[in-house]
Amino acid sequence: MVERRSTATAYDYWRNAVFDANFYQLNQRVDPATGQGQPRGFHNQHQFGGTIGGPIKKGKTFFFFSLEWDKEVLPIPVSSTVPAGIVMNPDGSVDMNGWLTGRNINGIFNPFVCVGPTNADGSCKTRQQMSWNGTNNVIPPNLVSPIGLKILGLYPQANAAGFNGNLIGTSRGLYQYKTTDGPHRPRFH
Repeated sequence: MVERRSTATAYDYWRNAVFDANFYQLNQRVDPATGQGQPRGFHNQHQFGGTIGGPIKKGKTFFFFSLEWDKEVLPIPVSSTVPAGIVMNPDGSVDMNGWLTGRNINGIFNPFVCVGPTNADGSCKTRQQMSWNGTNNVIPPNLVSPIGLKILGLYPQANAAGFNGNLIGTSRGLYQYKTTDGPHRPRFH
């Protein structure tokens, strides 16, 4: 092979969400107003690069170099479960009724109050059901952990019905790589 002249190429492959189908998980949460699932996530892909080559010493030595770069922002579907049915009241109490009902749990009981006789080992046989202002399954403000409330506040709000799989959405993942090729390749005659 004899390289007689210099050559160069450049290219860009571009793709975005316009031609993408939606993820199955996003179509599961239907908006009652529109009758549609959640919109597909942002997707943008660029794969671009180029080549250059040419003779160093005519007919004897040449160089060739290529570069390719792929950068893609992917919509990643997320289906998860977040706490639902827990209401933080303005007075600092926490109403657990919705959460307990959704999970078929009979109630929450005060770990500090024993009702009636104790077991032979001294442990409590029956606990008092948690109550605040006459409503069962409400944790009084003095028993609510401020750290627990802050942790609870970190969860996003549920956007789908139910107590399992009640958070559906997309996150943005970034994927990129760069490759180069083309060390100096001498050819001697």
